[in-house]
Amino acid sequence: MFVPNFTSKPHPYVCALCQAILLRDFSRTRALIILGTNVTGRDNSGRTPMQCAIQVDCPEAAALLLVAGVTLKAPDWGNPPPLFQAASVGSLRVAELLLEHGADPSARNVWGQRYFVNVCLSENIAGVDFLLHAGANAMWETSSGRPVLILAVEKGNADLVQLLLRHGAKATCRDVNGSSVLALATEKNDLMITRILLDAGAEVDSSSLCDMTVLADALSRGHIHIAQILLEHGAQGNTNDVYGRPLLISVIKDPRFSADKKTNLIRQLLENGADANAKDGMAGVSTVNYALEENLPVIVDLLYKYGAWRGEL
Repeated sequence: MFVPNFTSKPHPYVCALCQAILLRDFSRTRALIILGTNVTGRDNSGRTPMQCAIQVDCPEAAALLLVAGVTLKAPDWGNPPPLFQAASVGSLRVAELLLEHGADPSARNVWGQRYFVNVCLSENIAGVDFLLHAGANAMWETSSGRPVLILAVEKGNADLVQLLLRHGAKATCRDVNGSSVLALATEKNDLMITRILLDAGAEVDSSSLCDMTVLADALSRGHIHIAQILLEHGAQGNTNDVYGRPLLISVIKDPRFSADKKTNLIRQLLENGADANAKDGMAGVSTVNYALEENLPVIVDLLYKYGAWRGEL
């Protein structure tokens, strides 16, 4: 939950204050504060009193600590400001109090990265939603330029992806390496997130890290269901694989696919514009010839139906 800090020796009064907060003993909390207990000290577990208030989502204790001098800034290098600590663990009552006292949802760390990124990485949906409603931007990026939507897809968190998209994240965004967010989802063979992104306007013919279309990349990985989803959403069938071969030939020659799966894929590729007369660029062999070699008569008929030349093979 928090990064403990053991650089300072715990003081007995601080330990007692933290324990009182965890037990929601407000009388004892007030008494210890009045005694002059260090409200920014650490207990035996390395927690500050504010972190204890966040742990039990106790705004009453948090309010007492703010009055006693606890700031809204990060307590140390290893932890974000209290607002983002609270959001990361879903302690929204404390988060609301901190916001009312002036906490900034757009605050950044020393490297210029917004602490909102930390909350997205925590995958606490309620906390992310809270900050988005408080003014955080769903299109914010990491210090290296990675959109938070990319992080959500990378983690495979469909709920977080949907939340960010609802708040304005772009389904057309790209990672720092140029790969589309859709390519990241398809590489992970994540059917749900692939559908979510496509329904939100992702570019179905966008490119992967290897500069292939996401369809070609999905087929090269053997991700049949992903390929079918892409084709259902209009992916162009008249493209090549990483070796420059037409996708029709790639599918026909792929030993991982059954005859039925090959037939369904070939049909979808042809419906989406694949050229039935396409040839292997290196060998000059036609698609029909490859289908005959693989003993796929149904595919041969499909190719003829879509205009394959019936002349000399």
